[in-house]
Amino acid sequence: MSLPTYTLDGRTFTILFPDLLRSLTDQESADLEKAISEDGVTTPILIDEEDGVINGHNRLRIACKLRLSTIKTSLLTGLTHGQKKKIAWDSNAKGRQLTQDEIAAGNAEAARGQQEEHIAKTGVPQSARGVARATGLHVSTVLKHCSTVDPSTVEQEPEGPVAKAMDARGCLRTVRKLSAEEIEARQANVAALADQGYKNRQIAEMLGIGNGTVSTDLRKFRARQAENS
Repeated sequence: MSLPTYTLDGRTFTILFPDLLRSLTDQESADLEKAISEDGVTTPILIDEEDGVINGHNRLRIACKLRLSTIKTSLLTGLTHGQKKKIAWDSNAKGRQLTQDEIAAGNAEAARGQQEEHIAKTGVPQSARGVARATGLHVSTVLKHCSTVDPSTVEQEPEGPVAKAMDARGCLRTVRKLSAEEIEARQANVAALADQGYKNRQIAEMLGIGNGTVSTDLRKFRARQAENS
């Protein structure tokens, strides 16, 4: 199935998750169009390296309808498909009045998507805890919605240099050490999400990192920005 696209200012944007949540109601769409017609798109849309829209496709759609000349964007890099979907879900869900059924359906889709991505990459299922860490969901939620997860499944060892870290339950686990380039990319992603108005806790859940890491990344990114200005 081909994904919908919009072209604005010579750039073609692809909507990565068009069916992740229900469409805007007529009233919600009208309110958003009124706001954009008066003030423009004030919150940048989140995109990946290929101009894939992670969050903001309704703002983009209306900007094209109103024939705006440009639109603000914030670039997120180095994310997996599952991480992008998690950010898309969290970004959209926070602004919608969702029913419990809609929330459950979104959680189920996030868990299944992460597992499918891991199986496609490694050939084996990921443990429930691994899916939970990658999606920001609770382990019990993963087990409820992701039938391919075996609670006893052993996670594959990460490739490359590894270190020991404590997981959320205080158990030692192996983690791959990130390169300097990967750390800088993560810091830029943290800053982009912070600029969207998300709190540290929300960013931590979206990216699957700790609150302390978010604070440190944001501080170092802002310091680097100041040095280069």
